[in-house]
Amino acid sequence: MSTSPNTAEVNEAVRKLFSRWLGHGLSGCTFASHLASKKDASDVFVVDEVDDDTPADLDTFLRAAHGRKKLLLVIFRRMREAAHIRRLLRVIGRASRVEGSRWTIEQASDSEGHALLDLFWAPPGEDRASIVGFAPLGSMPVSRRAPFVAMVAWTAGRANTNRTKRDSFVSVGDAPFDGADYPTLLASTKAQLADMRLAAGEGKPGKTLTFRLAPSPRRPSAKTARAEK
Repeated sequence: MSTSPNTAEVNEAVRKLFSRWLGHGLSGCTFASHLASKKDASDVFVVDEVDDDTPADLDTFLRAAHGRKKLLLVIFRRMREAAHIRRLLRVIGRASRVEGSRWTIEQASDSEGHALLDLFWAPPGEDRASIVGFAPLGSMPVSRRAPFVAMVAWTAGRANTNRTKRDSFVSVGDAPFDGADYPTLLASTKAQLADMRLAAGEGKPGKTLTFRLAPSPRRPSAKTARAEK
């Protein structure tokens, strides 16, 4: 008799799959491959459902990773569609309007009408950190099309002594890369991303882009619906 795997088994399989995806360089980022190969370099959490408590849960994960000076990877294993991501951003958006919230969402649009969403989280008394997003959606930049919807963040300050250019926000690029051949990894990443974008016919995404979502489908008006009958 076959038995269904329990949640812990499924979540562990999800962690392994996403780590292998990063480790094999499929994001085009050799820094991600390097970090994925390092044991205990990241805190990884798998989220089953999104609800009104999700922003607080994410806040707890981010605070813990900040205190432990680790990268944070959060994987949303049940999310498959842009509508699911929009719901996640809605609940975070509501949380961002509460006094004392550490969340910020910035939104713009491109020439094709895609929503460009930048998500930030600020540790107490420090510069805000940008959240890198991944999703199995064609609207995402080619380097961010992953097996699952996920977020990656580094919030523990500017720890990468190899970086010479500083942004006004903290990013994954500020994570420490001690012992790594930084110039080689940087050159390899730039070359791989350029090839991926050329093949996909894409330009370079914004520095802080979390999600790029296609325009929401419009419901037909009552007048249009009657005309189609």
